[in-house]
Amino acid sequence: MGNVVSKQAISKYESGKMMPDSSVLLSISRALDMPIDYFFRPFSFSVENVQFRKKSRLSVKEAESIKERIVDLLERYIGIETVYRM
Repeated sequence: MGNVVSKQAISKYESGKMMPDSSVLLSISRALDMPIDYFFRPFSFSVENVQFRKKSRLSVKEAESIKERIVDLLERYIGIETVYRM
């Protein structure tokens, strides 16, 4: 990201201790290849009780990443349905 934001700042953003300003938010959006409105969507879904195969070699981080991807796709789908019904 071109030294726009430090690792400590990102950690504070993730934990809710600090909010990024608009230039940092734009840089994060570009770095993650996500639309800027992604950061302003209300979070209304949670994925619980997801089970993987017993001998799966997924790390906890990878499993959480999969769960977050599912939540993101569900939110997008519901958003499209909401617009379509209007």
